[in-house]
Amino acid sequence: MSGSSGSTFRRSTCPSTPPSRTCAAGFCATHPRPDILEQLRWLAGCGIEVHTQIVVTPGLNDSLHLERSVRDLVQFWPHVRSVSIVPVGITRHHKHGERPNTPAEMNAVLDRARRWQTEFRRKLGVRFVYPTDEWYLVTGRPIPPRAHYDGLRLEENGLGMVRAFWQDWHKIRRRIPNLKFPISTATLATGELFAPSCERRPASSLG
Repeated sequence: MSGSSGSTFRRSTCPSTPPSRTCAAGFCATHPRPDILEQLRWLAGCGIEVHTQIVVTPGLNDSLHLERSVRDLVQFWPHVRSVSIVPVGITRHHKHGERPNTPAEMNAVLDRARRWQTEFRRKLGVRFVYPTDEWYLVTGRPIPPRAHYDGLRLEENGLGMVRAFWQDWHKIRRRIPNLKFPISTATLATGELFAPSCERRPASSLG
């Protein structure tokens, strides 16, 4: 990879989580921690752009640890092009004792992210930090416009998918009256998290 100058690399990372906290979470035995900052330094030296993400787990890497992680990563700009902030997903099979972020905690993360974005946009010309759609869906805050992502395509990290869906739908619905077999009703099957967003849309926006 050292000869791959100009390539783009995507990395899930949290460089500033104290080792004692990850060990307490039960990860040390099966997930030895690499020196992520040293890895990023090496990638930057190879001219490789990196898009990172931080999965925020309450009590593990949130609050001041999240702040420090973002500060560590922004030092590598422009080689590190973005930090996607992702809420941890917990299933019934989880065995390490973590829990999901509460709505109050998610609102606090969004408030913190907004302050970072204001600062970095002033200093770098881009927001650099981008919370995924889940934070907005759970808290009920408006989904950001596509311009919010500074021209980056970060859908695979869960950013901008809701906005892209509605913009694509508005393009499609304009074609419905011209279909050979007009559609009067339609059923949309979706997940529980996205369903309230559909229910809040005015009837006129659904065709």
